[in-house]
Amino acid sequence: MPKSRIGAILGLVLKGKRAASRIMLVSICVMLMFLAACSTGGSEDRASRDPADDFGTPDVYDDFSGTNPEFELDNPGGVARGWYENGQFNIVYPARGWWTWYSGGSAAADFYVDVVVFNGDQCADRDAAGLLYRYVQSYDAGLLFGVTCEGGYFSGIHGALGAMDGICWFTNSTPDGPEDLDCSTLWDLPTSNRINDGPGASNRLGVRAVGPQITLYINGHEVDSFTISPVVSQYGEFALYLGSTQEDNASASFDDFSMWRNP
Repeated sequence: MPKSRIGAILGLVLKGKRAASRIMLVSICVMLMFLAACSTGGSEDRASRDPADDFGTPDVYDDFSGTNPEFELDNPGGVARGWYENGQFNIVYPARGWWTWYSGGSAAADFYVDVVVFNGDQCADRDAAGLLYRYVQSYDAGLLFGVTCEGGYFSGIHGALGAMDGICWFTNSTPDGPEDLDCSTLWDLPTSNRINDGPGASNRLGVRAVGPQITLYINGHEVDSFTISPVVSQYGEFALYLGSTQEDNASASFDDFSMWRNP
């Protein structure tokens, strides 16, 4: 498979006659709106009981303002585009079946990392976006976790365990070799009611890695876990990726990248 390494709204009508009553109702309204926003996830506000709530200030943080960029920018000769703008990191890739990623400057072994991912405004089906972690640039190898436009989530690998030339999905919770990979791209991906799907939807993706044990989170909720083979690197960088399944410009945007070492 070709690749590029650059690499609700809650509405209340207030009709109280007393000012104190109105103030109380407004206060309740504000509180309920706050709780609704925090519990639904998919925004820059973390959901309640999000693992990151216990970790304090992150060791690495990129607010995607572009003032202190963590992730690399375009290779001028490349097909994909990756750039900081409007407080986000944006990726566009006009090639069906191709994946591209942009590496960050930080690396870790044991960590918790999360980032907000925004589907493209015209995303389709299996257009996918998310994180690479424990990524080793010299081998172009790393683990992937992301979501698709249609509401599935992907956990897999590139460049190791037999996934040398493609993106492969883990078929079980103890991936140890090629027999535990599906590299066909015809994956029957799992879904979760924690995922916000469709064009423009946002989701906060989190990964906790402690030795070979990996736990995956979507909008603050654990959705999967697995134990990776010790032959896969347990130290590496982070990258933001986009996987394109359409001939028009696939796109995704990212915000609020945080990483804690040794959580």
